[in-house]
Amino acid sequence: MANGDEKSEFYDALSDCIKSIPKHNVKLVLADMNARIGRDMSSRTIGSSLYHDKTNDNGERLIELCEMCDMREIQSRFRHRQGRLWMWRHTSGQTAQLDHILVTSKWRNSIRNCRAYNTMNVDSDHRVVCCKFKLRLRAIKKCSVTNIRYNYASLKYDMVKERFNMVLANRFEALQNVRANDQPNLDKGEKVRIQNCYDTLIESIDATATEVLGRKKKISKKTWLKERTIMLMKERDNAKLFYERTRTVDNRSKWKELSSKVEQECKKDETEYLKEKISDLNTAIKRHKITDVWKIVNDFKWQERKEGNEGKGQEWKTSYKHRESIE
Repeated sequence: MANGDEKSEFYDALSDCIKSIPKHNVKLVLADMNARIGRDMSSRTIGSSLYHDKTNDNGERLIELCEMCDMREIQSRFRHRQGRLWMWRHTSGQTAQLDHILVTSKWRNSIRNCRAYNTMNVDSDHRVVCCKFKLRLRAIKKCSVTNIRYNYASLKYDMVKERFNMVLANRFEALQNVRANDQPNLDKGEKVRIQNCYDTLIESIDATATEVLGRKKKISKKTWLKERTIMLMKERDNAKLFYERTRTVDNRSKWKELSSKVEQECKKDETEYLKEKISDLNTAIKRHKITDVWKIVNDFKWQERKEGNEGKGQEWKTSYKHRESIE
């Protein structure tokens, strides 16, 4: 067994080795330290899941090393039953937690689990200790600059196109003159000239698009239910609430009658919706517009997901049965 001087020399050498490695590197120390860490110790470098009650000299030195080098002892961070905490068994049957894994505090959250295993036989009085390491990096900050989507679809109209071209040409010429006056002594090299023209063009296009076209408006998905059906559903819901308060036969009959009307109107609205979509799909196929075909198909998928997640009323269940009959 090593004496105090040998232990001090070993821990000093280990400390110097750890400190010589850059702080941002992942540093792991795995060793049989013969260190028993008990519940009598209180330190930020250890957790609460400890196997021993008292700490020996090697355990105190190990904790001191962790404090000096900003390391963490990871076995004690994870709660396991006692049978998974010990790593060494004496011939007399006595068990102890002598093997330890240390990690730098910066990467302590990357350790997902640590425990001893009986299932691997290594022909030793020590058990295999494993830890699960999953690297967790800092989240990249999102760029605050967002791309503006302009309403370029309006350029299909001749009047808008002519106005856009005219405003763009005037703005580009004006910006060119301003930059030429502001930078009279600028080197007239080919690369500089091209870059200036490019910057002026981009700035002119953005300003012109904002003035003439405007931003593209986000189009929300339209439901296939008509306005009259939605109003009828609200009336049905109110009739149900009124019946639950009064519990009369007449109010129950009115509620059931409105429920039947809602079911019929839902079938009617969806039939019209599906026929319209199928017509649009056939038209897109005939014109070989693959992009439009996929838009319609994806719209069907989106509707199915939405109805499957949010449809709780009887009209949604009826809708699925009705769609199957149409298909």
